[in-house]
Amino acid sequence: MLLLVEINSYDTVGIIPGKLFEYLAAKRPILGIGPKNWEVGGIVAETKSGATFDYEARSELKAVILEWFKGYMHGDLRVVSEHIEKYSRRELTKELAKHL
Repeated sequence: MLLLVEINSYDTVGIIPGKLFEYLAAKRPILGIGPKNWEVGGIVAETKSGATFDYEARSELKAVILEWFKGYMHGDLRVVSEHIEKYSRRELTKELAKHL
């Protein structure tokens, strides 16, 4: 499991850490903890690459950690991500070039 944490502040809702793209490429479950409506949550949900929680979702966070730990103990902790290729450096650069 890969942990991605952002400061719990309205000002950080739109911040997408570069580490997210490295985590997507690693194809391991991503556990994100950040502010409500964090942009990262949409990407993780879209790609089915893990789960994200705000700082108030303690019981939901605990449930996912326990579920993933059980999967790990049974040798079955994996993620089947979808559409992560569009977040690769190559594809993001192509998109940027179109806009320039």
